[in-house]
Amino acid sequence: MSVQSLHFAAPTIEIVSESPRLEMLQARLKQAGFRPVRAARDIDPALANPILIDASVTSEHDQHVIISACKRHDTRPIILLGLDQKHDSELIRLSSPDQIASLSARLDLRQRQIIQQREANLRQETIERLTNVAGNAAIATKAQAIYYGRQGPRFMSLRNHLNDEGITLRGALTPHTLTEACETHQINAILLDASYEDDAFRRSLTDIINSPISKGIAKIFLATSSQDISFGDSADYVVDIDSTDDVSALIYKTARNQMAQIPSDPAIRDSATGLFSKGFLETHLEVQIKAADQTGQPLTVIGIELNNHLRGTKSTAANVLKELRATDLAARYSARHIVVSLPATAYSGAIQIARRLQDECQMISNVTVLERRQFHTAPSLLAGLLARPDLAATRRA
Repeated sequence: MSVQSLHFAAPTIEIVSESPRLEMLQARLKQAGFRPVRAARDIDPALANPILIDASVTSEHDQHVIISACKRHDTRPIILLGLDQKHDSELIRLSSPDQIASLSARLDLRQRQIIQQREANLRQETIERLTNVAGNAAIATKAQAIYYGRQGPRFMSLRNHLNDEGITLRGALTPHTLTEACETHQINAILLDASYEDDAFRRSLTDIINSPISKGIAKIFLATSSQDISFGDSADYVVDIDSTDDVSALIYKTARNQMAQIPSDPAIRDSATGLFSKGFLETHLEVQIKAADQTGQPLTVIGIELNNHLRGTKSTAANVLKELRATDLAARYSARHIVVSLPATAYSGAIQIARRLQDECQMISNVTVLERRQFHTAPSLLAGLLARPDLAATRRA
């Protein structure tokens, strides 16, 4: 057993299995840096920690029940161990226990997807609550995707299907045309046809995945049912190339996520900075606190005080947004203060973000960090945040 497996911060993972495979899987997971525990008979699908289902000793009925329950809550990553020919973008599939060694990176990706999707859904709910306008109608004529691959009959069929769904699909033959499209058009998703057995083409896919131009755009790998999905570990989603309905659903989902990131209504946006408004922050914090209680995940807020609110506020807001993740929400709380909420982020992680903000933005005089506790309400959390000593004083101490 490694020292890492005994670390107090090792992530917990539940296992649905039976002896003797249970003990073998526990040993493998400990070696990979996890804290494995046997799943209880009554599994709680609303928790946030991942669950591993051993398909070799778990009946198909039980698998279906567990997976369906977890998907309905959409809070915990699901890992299915065993051979399966279906591609499901919401599952992490391991064909054998040997792949547990590389599970950490795939699990981090899936957890980021879940957190980002949950936060996007919560923001959309808050927007609709404040404006009484549903967001689906605005998406119907705006969803766009670009396909990178050989534009044969498969591309034409996919384009026709997406067009019927109200999604515009463009084609890119080279990485250059793909880059150009992402820079000059509002692209919601990149469809990467990974079904071709061509090493050079696959290398170009990897370059595209890692390029800066694809940041913030969903990367969807299209693969055949018999293909090794480990090739798509760097993508956001992997779907069967013939599952056109799944492709359109993912494009619409990422379009909704992107819309939720950008304030557009006066009721939710501060016109001077483009950040969310004070009213939106106060309403949304209540929703985030409720979600944190349900999932057992942390919630941390950062208070930013400007040294001169008469000039540089807009540029400071732009710099703050550049340093934040897709799940982080920045709002203008007052003339001198910007508040950032960080869902699923503990105090230590928030401190790193706060220090980066203070180093990158010259107009910031003070930065304070406060992790939400069980006794906090949205008003008390904000009041406690703005009453705390600044980060610079803490660092000097």
